[in-house]
Amino acid sequence: MSSVVFSPHRRVLWRRFLEYGLTLFVVISFNFLLPRLLPGSPFSYLSGEAQADLPLPGDAAYRAYLEDYYGLNRPLLQQYALYWLNLARGDLGLSYYYQVPVLALLARRIPWTLALAVASLFTALLLAMYFGVQAAWQQGHNLDRRLLTVFISLRTIPSFFLGVILLLLFGYHLNLFPLSGALSPGQIYRHPWELALDYLEHFFLPYLTLTLFLTPGLFLTVRSSVLGVLGEDFLQVARLRGLPEGVLKFRYALRNALLPVLTQAAMRLGHSLGGAILVENVFSYPGMGKLLQEALAMRDYPVLQGIFLLVTVGILLANLVMDLLYPRLDPRLAAQ
Repeated sequence: MSSVVFSPHRRVLWRRFLEYGLTLFVVISFNFLLPRLLPGSPFSYLSGEAQADLPLPGDAAYRAYLEDYYGLNRPLLQQYALYWLNLARGDLGLSYYYQVPVLALLARRIPWTLALAVASLFTALLLAMYFGVQAAWQQGHNLDRRLLTVFISLRTIPSFFLGVILLLLFGYHLNLFPLSGALSPGQIYRHPWELALDYLEHFFLPYLTLTLFLTPGLFLTVRSSVLGVLGEDFLQVARLRGLPEGVLKFRYALRNALLPVLTQAAMRLGHSLGGAILVENVFSYPGMGKLLQEALAMRDYPVLQGIFLLVTVGILLANLVMDLLYPRLDPRLAAQ
């Protein structure tokens, strides 16, 4: 009887898969429970009165019918089992307030948030790699001190407050960009480029805000990682070969310092989504952040659960992809 022998690297991967699976199970369980711990009933706002916690119009029988329809009158354990069953079928439920499937609601909002989060994270990573390498290369000099001062100062500013500052400066006082939304209301576009230009004008300030929010943490990681390889033998040999400074910085130093940088970038995906949620509310940008604010106000459990589940799965997938890419980025890991 033959036995299957896994390499150490494969055993590590299987352990990581189990860890991610357990994490997802715990997160989904908390995702189910947390909205139900919020005070009040989700049916308080179904009358359309969003300013006060008003009871539903109609008699008690009508309210009981709605609670039975949405399953909120069942024991919590039955609700939990039903939640898992629906997830297995790809059903995220029906929005209490909007009266549409949550999946359809998220599908309309996700592209807006993904465009903002991915573009900002990509730009922040490029800026962090460039300035981080320059700062590490000039460690202790004026350039390094100035860059550290700028990025550490930026890191102390919350994303929503940074958004308010940019909105007041560039949107209100200088009137260079629109104050809210993603497209101009009532605008008629004769050509596709007019639509694209209008979107980019609305997109720029949220994008700039989120980029400035994400860059400092990545910059510090790049700087620290590059400093760790500056004294390595391979870099000294490359320098003795007379290679240009730009090649030494970016092809040798940065390339060999990428693993912790990419790990931090994968972890920053969660920060980019969380930051996007806050930034969207500042600029009334029609993504998941705006939807989350509305769902919290209306106590719309299925929508809250769908948003949190989507963000969590995205973060876990990003980290899993990095675990799978590590051996390709660093062959020493594959040989272990």
